[in-house]
Amino acid sequence: MTRESHPPPSAEAIESQIAGFGFCFLAAVGYSATNVFLRQVALGSDPVLAVCIKELVTAFLVGVWLLLPLRRTKVVWPPLRAVALLLAAATLTQFGGNLGIQLGFRNVGLTVAMPTMFAMVLVAAAVFGWVLLDERVARRTMIAIAILIAAVVLLSAGAGAASESVSEPEPGAARWLRPTIGVLAACVAGVCYGGMGAVIRRTVSAAVPPAVVVFLVTATALISLTPVSVARLGLEGIIETPSADLYFMLAAGACNLLAFASITQGLKRINVVHVNIINSSQVAMCAVAGVIVFAEPLTASLAIGVLLTIGGTLLIVGARHGAEDA
Repeated sequence: MTRESHPPPSAEAIESQIAGFGFCFLAAVGYSATNVFLRQVALGSDPVLAVCIKELVTAFLVGVWLLLPLRRTKVVWPPLRAVALLLAAATLTQFGGNLGIQLGFRNVGLTVAMPTMFAMVLVAAAVFGWVLLDERVARRTMIAIAILIAAVVLLSAGAGAASESVSEPEPGAARWLRPTIGVLAACVAGVCYGGMGAVIRRTVSAAVPPAVVVFLVTATALISLTPVSVARLGLEGIIETPSADLYFMLAAGACNLLAFASITQGLKRINVVHVNIINSSQVAMCAVAGVIVFAEPLTASLAIGVLLTIGGTLLIVGARHGAEDA
């Protein structure tokens, strides 16, 4: 049997792929920077306000872009039923996902919370894909899930030391309360993000631009979380928020928007498998940032947990690629 020969890629195609890898790496940096800024305000500022302002940046700018009267192409919106499902899932994601990861940052820091959340996103995505989308769970995916669960266990083992680096330890048995809350909050956040992805894949057609989905999800934060923030702080409390913290929240929103725009451009140039592999680098970036920027401890269990998270990510991405090729 002779192999089918393929013509070498053109210089234009190579340049497009290089640009795609660059955009995806920029997206990973942007998402990592978003989490660094949110970690910066996790201790001193209200977590609800932090999420509101971060999402405000994206909702406002993407909303303006979608509503521009000079747009050449008509914006395709999902059907009303799909919008209702998206808004319901997005509301749960705002409370369980965005607020959950803020509680994770506040209690166990960036080095533990981010890899834990990322691992649970992949586990939840596989489970929800099987339950809601009738997707086949390959053997490699099951092995990857086991590796990711082991990673979460190891990361949890280092949560105590991480929690003590974030704030003063509590006396007696209560010293384990903060790390337990932090790890559980990061796990809940991962499950919510994974479920949100499954809902998007089930309800949104390929004709709907990603910007529309992002606008609906981020606008949900303003609708659901703004009243909570006002009730918690009052208008005076919001106004009295330190200006430095507000700048960090706005910077988180700007980096999040930059990452979204970059990964959208990357998906136009390279396949989704390569996008996911590059995107997984943010786990290592956040772990390094936690150690260097916030002086969080890097114990053996944390280091192994981070490596297992990256390894499980690559394995589950490879399993999905194999399923697509089958």
